[in-house]
Amino acid sequence: MQHAVLACNGITGDILDRIPVTEFTWDRMLSARGDGQLTIPLASPWRNVNFRSLTAPWARMIALVRGNRVEYAGYVTGREYNLGSPLLHVQLGDLWALLEKRLAVDHSVNGVATWSFTITGSLATHANVALIWARDTYTGSPSAMIPVTIPGHGAEPIVTRTYYGYHLQTVADMFAELVAEGLEIYLEPRMEVAGKISWYVRAGIGWTSGLSRDIYVTAPKSPVTALKWREDAARVANNAIRVGEGSEQDMLIRSNLDPASPLPLLERVTASKTVADSVQLQALTIQDLSTFGTATEQFDLTVTADTDIDVGDTARMQIERDWWIPDGWHPRQVVRMSGNLSNQKQAALQSVGGA
Repeated sequence: MQHAVLACNGITGDILDRIPVTEFTWDRMLSARGDGQLTIPLASPWRNVNFRSLTAPWARMIALVRGNRVEYAGYVTGREYNLGSPLLHVQLGDLWALLEKRLAVDHSVNGVATWSFTITGSLATHANVALIWARDTYTGSPSAMIPVTIPGHGAEPIVTRTYYGYHLQTVADMFAELVAEGLEIYLEPRMEVAGKISWYVRAGIGWTSGLSRDIYVTAPKSPVTALKWREDAARVANNAIRVGEGSEQDMLIRSNLDPASPLPLLERVTASKTVADSVQLQALTIQDLSTFGTATEQFDLTVTADTDIDVGDTARMQIERDWWIPDGWHPRQVVRMSGNLSNQKQAALQSVGGA
């Protein structure tokens, strides 16, 4: 499949130039950061290309486009070169990487330590507000502009939270807390008509793309070239504990124990320092028992690069006559896509979202 690798302005997303690569590996995640790495040839016929500028850390984004899809877009976070080598290695991090370096505060207000703001709305609305704080409230220099589209989201359960400047919480930190409460966030890279690379925010409790893909894994001429099944019980818990707002003896704490669990006592503590309501905190412990009560089962599919599947899709896998995996249909959600420049890519699928 034809591909193009584009160097872009890291502030506006404007496409600057096309660059040659010998390798490009990438992954896109649901509710988590995705990274990439590429290798650029420096020898002829590209000796006169200004790769130093086109790969300047944070000042540039690099995007991989295959067909009509932006497979990956990320900021340059590092470069590596060996003396005498005709190759430059470049490390990338997607929008989550930038949000790890942007505070979730109103930058137009002086005195962040005394600033606070209360949001009443869905968890997706809380995420939107954090992005607006990060992108729009600082108008000085250096630029706080981010090439991201922030749409409205559907009605969901409403929660009220107060955010405090003295927490010095980054947007990525705030996203992580919202994800721990059940929100799914997918920052979808895309190309705009105006010749820009940007991200589009998709978010919601249990968010999916709404698309279903039937994949006949064991059928003749299947697009699946490999499948790995794995199970991870590292996060399993039967006593969920949430720590809310407060400090020391005044700290709000709620827990939920599953007395019917056949497992040994497994306790999980999650900090939710923006939650000051005991009812909301207790509801989160109930959700934690549901989410972490059993091991995470994951299918890793390797499919042809032209297979129509993406993050958020529901893949209905039909498997027959296998030693371990039962016969029948196995519906799972795509939580991660990864690949390189080959004619194959990988999809990770789980019963519950989040990679």
